[in-house]
Amino acid sequence: MTRSGWISLVLLAAGLSPASAYVRNRNSSGSQTRRPDFAGIRFVVNDQTGPGLTNSTGGVIITADSNPLGALQAALDVWTNVATSSVVFAALTPTPLQSSQSDRENLISFLDTPTNRSVVGDAVAVTRTFTTSNGDIVDTDILFNPTLPFSTTLQTNTFDIQSVAAHEVGHALGSSHSGLLGATMFFAVRRANNLQASLSSDDLAFATDAYPEPGVAASFGYLGGNVTAGSSPVPGALVTAVDPASSIALGSITASDGSFTIGPMPPGRYFVYAEPADGPVEPNQLGAAGVGANTNFTTTVLGGVASPQGVAVSAGATATVNFSVETGNPTLNLRQGGAALAGAAVPFGSGGFLLPRGALSDMVLVGDGMDDNALSEASISFLGAPITIQLGTFRRGVSSGNLPFLRFLVQVAANAPLGLATAVVRSATGVAIYSGGIRIAPPAPAFTAACVVNAASFLSGARRCPDGRRRPEPSPAGSRRSGR
Repeated sequence: MTRSGWISLVLLAAGLSPASAYVRNRNSSGSQTRRPDFAGIRFVVNDQTGPGLTNSTGGVIITADSNPLGALQAALDVWTNVATSSVVFAALTPTPLQSSQSDRENLISFLDTPTNRSVVGDAVAVTRTFTTSNGDIVDTDILFNPTLPFSTTLQTNTFDIQSVAAHEVGHALGSSHSGLLGATMFFAVRRANNLQASLSSDDLAFATDAYPEPGVAASFGYLGGNVTAGSSPVPGALVTAVDPASSIALGSITASDGSFTIGPMPPGRYFVYAEPADGPVEPNQLGAAGVGANTNFTTTVLGGVASPQGVAVSAGATATVNFSVETGNPTLNLRQGGAALAGAAVPFGSGGFLLPRGALSDMVLVGDGMDDNALSEASISFLGAPITIQLGTFRRGVSSGNLPFLRFLVQVAANAPLGLATAVVRSATGVAIYSGGIRIAPPAPAFTAACVVNAASFLSGARRCPDGRRRPEPSPAGSRRSGR
């Protein structure tokens, strides 16, 4: 017997739309979902998909200047190109199929049909899955909302096709939403933004864990432990590990008994912290993993905020980290963030944002407690990348949603590692962390002629390209990036 379900990106305020720490999907029987066809997954795309596609009322679904088939194939390719994973997607092929149904055909459709509208609702896109009782994924249909505009040119007010598709393909592989704000599998996607078109370290960890390339397991380690408040376990806590010297950030969510596991992860020394899913990530965005989450505790950094304790992770071993957290509402809580090149307007919302390396950018951090007069430039720090606040640029304000924000100019080093960085705001009474919310990007996105390059990777070596063959690993010249 098969069971169906769907996960999607949903429209949010501030220009965001809902799309782990990676979190695995589970079916209604509680089994983790996984594809038995991972070595040769075949998707078909409705044969009317093309530039200028409109809906039943004449509204634009795909802008006339777009290359939707190229973007969809690129979204499949970024998952194929994970060197430490055995996942391979075949080339897209056209089909006259229009709507989602349980037919063991993996369909991608933008078409405006009553069935598709019913399934998608007000989400940006939906991945509908059909699984066996043991969790085998036997059919996945990816449906784009025909009432919303999509493009491949980052046209104003449109959603980037590759970003949305890369997120939905992650669901098709069995990933749920991520607790890291800059991950492809974060629940929301910004308009006119391709941040999620390439994979973060958290997304790579999922692909490596769920579909490991033979022989890679010995190269990685894990973190495991428990989160408790007094003698009680804390379910649904987000636990994150950040290598302060690289672009690697990964995480997990605690189970009902307060236990967690993070990994696979490259050997290194990681800062580790536990935080409640009280925004921007909330329990209802994390599927079954968020049910029963305890959000009534304060963010806790291992070793303390002033002198965090690094945890050594070794290949082939699991390091143990246990947290004892204090109950109560936090005094600081970052809810939104954004950045733009200095001099430009700064869009912000409840998700990740791009910072080009080598550039001066205007950054905004929004949330509870940001109006604390004791906060200053010295209260703000960054993990995972060399980011420097320009002295004398720190100022305050209040957003249209009546939330206080901090605003300042930052310089990203020209040699900053491409990947995730994390903003930290500290006060005498607490800490707020924008977990993996910053994507360090090259000055301009780029592709190799042979295949799409994903800047974030655990290991050097060969990568698979769309034809399934291996090619030498290029230098990290750049990347292009991507419900309910």
